[in-house]
Amino acid sequence: MTEPLIEDETIRLRALRSDDAGAHLAGCDRIIIDRLGAGSQSTRDKVSRWLRQNAQAWVNGGDVFDLGIEDRQSGLLAGCVGIQRGLDYLSAGQVNLTYALYPQWRGRGLATSAVRLAMEIGRRRGPVSEFVIRVATDNPESSRVAARAGLRLVRTTEDDHGQLLWHVAPASAQYTRR
Repeated sequence: MTEPLIEDETIRLRALRSDDAGAHLAGCDRIIIDRLGAGSQSTRDKVSRWLRQNAQAWVNGGDVFDLGIEDRQSGLLAGCVGIQRGLDYLSAGQVNLTYALYPQWRGRGLATSAVRLAMEIGRRRGPVSEFVIRVATDNPESSRVAARAGLRLVRTTEDDHGQLLWHVAPASAQYTRR
C-alpha cells in the first residue's frame, strides 16, 4: 500500500503508482473519456506514461499532478484528483482542481471529499490565493460537487473546451460536510 498523503473517514489521497494502470483503464467510462480524455480511449502505454509523469511531478514538487482517490474500506482506486498551478488561464496564486470518479464510486460524496482534501494539499504545497474548479456547462453533477465543497460560481468563460463555469473559493475556505 502507498502511504496516504491525506485522508478522511471515507477516502485517502495518495500518489499514483504503476500498478494503478489496470484500475484506471477499467474505470474510465465514456463520461471520463469525453470530458477529460478529449474523446479518445487511452492505451495501457499512455496510462503508464501518465502514471510515471504524475509520480515524478509529485516527488519533484511539480505544479501539475494527479493523485489517486482510494476507498479506505476496500483499498481500491476510485478515481483521481488533480492539483494544478501555473496554467495559462490561472492568475498568480490560483490553483485549479480536477476530479474524476469511476462509475461504481459515483453518488457517494467521494468527489466532494477528494476536492476538500486536495484543497488542503494545495495549501501545503505552496501559496494559494484561491481554488478554481472549471466545469463544462453540460456537467451539472460537477457543479454540484464544487458547490458542496464550498466553491461558488463566479463566471462563465469559453475556450477550446467550450463554455466553462468557474467555481471559486478563497484559499482560507474550510469545508463543512452538508
